[in-house]
Amino acid sequence: MAKKKIMTLEEKLEEAIVKDAPYEVPKNWVWCKLGYISILVTGNTPSKKNSDYYGQDVPFIKPNDLDQGRRLIHSNEMLSNLGAEKARVLPKGATAVCCIGSIGKSAYLEVEGATNQQINSIIPININTLYVYYYVLSEYFQKELKNNSSATTISIINKSKMANLNIPIPSLKEQQRIVDRIESLFEKLDKAKELIEEAGEGFDKRKAAILEKAFRGELTEKWRKNYNISDNKLLDNIINENKKIKKNFNLTDLSEVYGIPTNWTWIKLKDICEKFKYGTSAKSQIEGKVPVLRMGNLQQGKLIWNNLVYTSNEEEINKYDLVEGDLLFNRTNSPELVGKTSIYNGEMDAIFAGYLIRVRVLNGIDSKYINYFMNSVYAKTRCMEVKSDGVSQSNINAEKLGNFDIPLPSSEEQQEIVRILDKLLGEASKIEELTQLEDQIELIKKSILAKAFRGELGTNCEEDESALELLTEILSKQ
Repeated sequence: MAKKKIMTLEEKLEEAIVKDAPYEVPKNWVWCKLGYISILVTGNTPSKKNSDYYGQDVPFIKPNDLDQGRRLIHSNEMLSNLGAEKARVLPKGATAVCCIGSIGKSAYLEVEGATNQQINSIIPININTLYVYYYVLSEYFQKELKNNSSATTISIINKSKMANLNIPIPSLKEQQRIVDRIESLFEKLDKAKELIEEAGEGFDKRKAAILEKAFRGELTEKWRKNYNISDNKLLDNIINENKKIKKNFNLTDLSEVYGIPTNWTWIKLKDICEKFKYGTSAKSQIEGKVPVLRMGNLQQGKLIWNNLVYTSNEEEINKYDLVEGDLLFNRTNSPELVGKTSIYNGEMDAIFAGYLIRVRVLNGIDSKYINYFMNSVYAKTRCMEVKSDGVSQSNINAEKLGNFDIPLPSSEEQQEIVRILDKLLGEASKIEELTQLEDQIELIKKSILAKAFRGELGTNCEEDESALELLTEILSKQ
């Protein structure tokens, strides 16, 4: 076997330094290959047959644990010291990066640990460990991970390809200043995000309480005393409207779910609507004549007009048209989100996709009233009760939707309830603005990381020693 050539320091530098820099950095920085300033370790899973490998005090890290973020101090499974040796022990300060499947998910190890084989871990050599971690989180590096992965049935990036990725290196002093600035800015952003989440949670609780009062008749108690409208006229109208469009229609037997005012009635959703309609299954396009609304466009009872796809197929447009007041019900989604309902207010011409059901109410029924009800805790609980669960998706078909029980007041009282709810829940728009601000926080973090690794955070000092000296020192010890 031929002996491995011993490289000189100059040769190592020649291989380590990146000649064509991906982007410009300060003059006293240097671009190099990740593998020259770190040790990369691929994890391993100890045999489950040996009980001595498991169950003690060493975190055994899997991709799902990487969601915990920077301060990863434990995992769902623990190894013994012997098991950790089999899986390869990682020191505190290593950055664990998913290399199979959910490529790029990362965490910083605050303690010694070990990982399975879906994770490559970066152990920096005389480089600030948090500097490396934050660089791994940067949009540029995440993109490079994915660009250099190979995909068959699942995305994979091996250790040698990771080692060949580029990293900009400043002096050790600048690395620490960058970490300090990032953490200071991130701390403020995380605090703002926490306050936004608290405001949102508080509003959600208040909204749930208001909706419950609305659909028990408590919000309009005084109004009813003044108007005293009977429900008989509404029921007669419902029966007549149904007979116009449904052959051999018979009103479903009414049953009381909880106590409601005496001049209200319980009724099945299918009896106050036209026949439910499933959306189109045709493939949508990036551009086209009319938007195709999808489950992601249904948010908090309203339609969000972003991330749109389109169709120009006239047959599809005519078949799946929407009219003002139509409700869209999300029949297939994750268990937590299935059953989302939003109202179409005629903002622009649109049709709807296959995971949605169009609900069009009869004359005399206020669609805004039904939309509010379908976003109440009672309706959401009902969705949880009737959904059918698959591997990762839940489903509520039209038949189950049609059997939802609705507490129904007169047309006039429906309108009054909507008026009151619009007024009381008017701050929802402010909460939505806060939610959008929460999304902006993540974008701001990305921007901070992008600037950090370009030397644009205002921390770089031109009087610092050149990073080339640091890289030379690291390579001289290898």
